[in-house]
Amino acid sequence: MSATTTTKKIMATLPLPTPVFEALDDVEAIAAAFQRDGLVVLRLLSAPECAAAIKEQVTEVLLQQPWQRALVVRDPATGAPLDIERDTDAYLRVLTAPRQPPAVLKAWEDAWPFHAGFGACCDPTAFHLETVWAARQDPRLYAVARRLLGAEDLWVDVNRVIHKLPGKGEDEFL
Repeated sequence: MSATTTTKKIMATLPLPTPVFEALDDVEAIAAAFQRDGLVVLRLLSAPECAAAIKEQVTEVLLQQPWQRALVVRDPATGAPLDIERDTDAYLRVLTAPRQPPAVLKAWEDAWPFHAGFGACCDPTAFHLETVWAARQDPRLYAVARRLLGAEDLWVDVNRVIHKLPGKGEDEFL
């Protein structure tokens, strides 16, 4: 199951009074939904952009940990290690699959960055990934935020990416 399919299934279970806005260009429709419902859900990244962001997190953070045991993602059918560059689609599909065997989770946990319990890695790189900076500076998102907040000058939140293993981390909050 792809990350997009998983997201759609999750979104279908949420009692959201407002649609998910796929296009961020209709700022007035987004603002009207916000006024009506008190929240809006925006899809900032397309499926290929999301995959690129996950790949960047893997190559720049997860595979850079200085542990003796590195993160190894294996083909579930053959057990062969997958290469993030050569087998990108399969690697990301396995890594983001909703259920993993306990032995796989244990091996991944041994290779995961510090703060695995919380999910927010503190490696300096986790704050400055190119795909994340591109999202932070997206002019469409900035236009929506300016309209919803009624402010012209906004500062970007320089937060880090989250890497949570299934069954780990804390509940999210708005």
